[in-house]
Amino acid sequence: MKKIKQDGGQNVLNDKIKTYVLKKVPTDVTEVYKDVLKNIKDSINSLLRILHKFIHKDSDKLKLSPMPRDIEAIYFLTCHLIKYLASF
Repeated sequence: MKKIKQDGGQNVLNDKIKTYVLKKVPTDVTEVYKDVLKNIKDSINSLLRILHKFIHKDSDKLKLSPMPRDIEAIYFLTCHLIKYLASF
């Protein structure tokens, strides 16, 4: 399943993921989780902006070599977001 899609140049969470998560939470906190999902989308976009500083957006070519701590931060943040979404 594709985790993000392009929407007018902006990456967004797949609607299936949003719908799935919102069905799993109690109805009285649905609005809170809509905001949580928006923040997750913003986090994914932020990680992509960081990645694009090192890797060309349209290819797998390096612009410059990232420091190991940058790679580690991007990797662990991405894993954490995926684990969080998968926990529903």
